[in-house]
Amino acid sequence: METRLHSSSDTPERPGERPKKDDSTNLIMCPLPYSGEFMQLFGASFQITKQLIAYRAGQPSRVALVYEDDQAVAKWLSDRRNFPVLAILDALEPLKQPGLLEEQLPSDIEGDTVAAAPIPLQTNG
Repeated sequence: METRLHSSSDTPERPGERPKKDDSTNLIMCPLPYSGEFMQLFGASFQITKQLIAYRAGQPSRVALVYEDDQAVAKWLSDRRNFPVLAILDALEPLKQPGLLEEQLPSDIEGDTVAAAPIPLQTNG
């Protein structure tokens, strides 16, 4: 099962852009539809996650997470640190935003590219 961002008017696509190899970095660049608001939220969520890991699933300090909303999310997760991960994911289920992500089997995806990994192409030489 593959999970992709749902493409809508809030996530404008850049027509004509396709995956391409960047020879200077030896990486495959894959353009993605995005919105600035989503990227800001994703970045904030990633920072909360990194702080929770650094604090070994304990509540990060106010210096580590200065915004009240970030502290609230971190507290919700750190309060559950002794629960099984799958139970925490089940508890998050009612909070998800339907329609934000679209799940498809790889066989249902059109085109040549099924998956891409952020790993440089390995060459002998």
